[in-house]
Amino acid sequence: MKRTFLKSFALILALVMALSMLAACNTAPEKTAEEQVEEQVEETAPSAKVTIQADGKEFIIVDADGKTVSDLLKDAGVTLGEGDVVSVDPDQVFGGDMTVKVLRKCAVTVTRTTKTPWISSTPLFSWAARLPTR
Repeated sequence: MKRTFLKSFALILALVMALSMLAACNTAPEKTAEEQVEEQVEETAPSAKVTIQADGKEFIIVDADGKTVSDLLKDAGVTLGEGDVVSVDPDQVFGGDMTVKVLRKCAVTVTRTTKTPWISSTPLFSWAARLPTR
């Protein structure tokens, strides 16, 4: 009976040691201060972005918290001219992922040349002169 007890005890002890070694292998190593700072920056980085489409170019702005669309256009170097159309109200405050399109007003001149057909007419007085008189 002593032998059975010792075998059981040895088996349980070996099992406990194996589990503790396995747990030690799965434990992540302590992070350095630099790794902790990087992790905090990733967590606080904004997930939303603004895409501005103007003049055939696309600008992506990530740091847009608390700014209006007008401020974001200035940050992208886009100036609005008279008659330009913006897809979002320029006074609207940034709110999540958004796309802002700027459509430029441009003047177009169309010139059309037509031919006038030649019309023959008889002067009124020459025609009236041929009328019979009473």
